[in-house]
Parts: sequence; C-alpha cells; structure tokens
Amino acid sequence: MSMDDTTGLPRPGQSVEMHDAAGKSSFGRVQTASAAAITIAVPADAAVAVAATDGERLELRWSAGPHAGVLPVTLAARQGSIGLQVWDVTPTGPARFEQRRRQDRTAADGAITLTVYTHRDPPSASDAVMATVTGSLVDVSEAALQCLIPTDPTDAVIVSETPVLCDFSLGGSRYRLRGSVHAAWTEDARALVRVVVRFDPEQPELTALHAQLAL
Repeated sequence: MSMDDTTGLPRPGQSVEMHDAAGKSSFGRVQTASAAAITIAVPADAAVAVAATDGERLELRWSAGPHAGVLPVTLAARQGSIGLQVWDVTPTGPARFEQRRRQDRTAADGAITLTVYTHRDPPSASDAVMATVTGSLVDVSEAALQCLIPTDPTDAVIVSETPVLCDFSLGGSRYRLRGSVHAAWTEDARALVRVVVRFDPEQPELTALHAQLAL
C-alpha cells in the first residue's frame, strides 16, 4: 500500500468506533484518511478521549458494507481540549474485515424525533412528556442509534438514562422504538448535542430493523 492509498480505510466523513486496551469505546468522525495518517474529530469528554495518552494503541472499527473494518492505530497527536478534539492516528498494520456484529453501526441520515419522558413506562397523561425534539440521524445498529439534536438554552436537558421514544425512517420504512439515553454530550460550538440511545429489548419493530440492517 502506498502512502496515498486509501484502500481498506474508513472514508472521510464516516463514523468510527475507537476502542482502547482497557475496553472503553467512543465514537469519532473521520476528517482525512491516508495510509500514513488518519485525522478524527473526537468529543473531548468521550470515554476514550478522557483516558487517552499520546502513543496509546487503539483499534478503529467502522461499517464496510456487509463487513466491519478493523484497523490497529496509535495516537500520534491531538489538538483542542474543550468540546471537540482533533486526533492524528497512525495505522500500525493492515485493516482486517470481519462479519458485522450486533453492535456494528450503519451510517444513516434523515430526520429523527425524540419524545423525552419524565420517567419510564409513562402513562398516557400528557404531563409524562418532558419534551419533543427533532434532529438528524448519524448511525443505527440493531441495539442503538446515534443522532445530533440542535439545542438552545430553553430546551430540556437530555441526560443518561432518560427514557425516550425514537421516531425515524430507514430504508423506506418508519420505526417507532422505545429506549433510554446511553450518553449525550455537546458536540461543538454549533449548539448540537450528540445523543446515543439504546433500544429497549423485545419490541416487535426491532425484528424489521434487524432485517433492514442486514441488507
């Protein structure tokens, strides 16, 4: 592979999962990619970012059609400290491609509406709804989704374990899935909140979602 060859690498703009040796994982988004170096935008408060040190060995995972790409890298440098960091990572070996696992993410776009509840198993009373917010999908897996929600100071605060209802479309089908917020953090100065929602198990619509993601 030449230094300019991008075969077997995640694409610029693609979401990647970063895994460290301690088992922590976080999302980032590829800015540039070459055989010599990959630049990734990473939330400064992501679990991997908080613990990372220069020279640390990491593993990148990303969606590659029916497979998951896996690439060993080392953290060469990072810039920024508040909100968003820019990481330079250096590939230390060739990428390998595995069968997609349950937790692998598929890039997605389109609108999403989150109905945010005050507590789990809300009654039909309207006062159980804290807020309804809209945003855009980032990626979806069989067990979770990630989205970006524009915010302003008057919006309800979305925190971990908050119960939500996710209303979105994927592959021409509409889904309404219950879940809870796994993590939420301010993305950057654009006043966006990145939200990761884990779906509640044993929902009939999950079967259809799993079939769509397997295509």
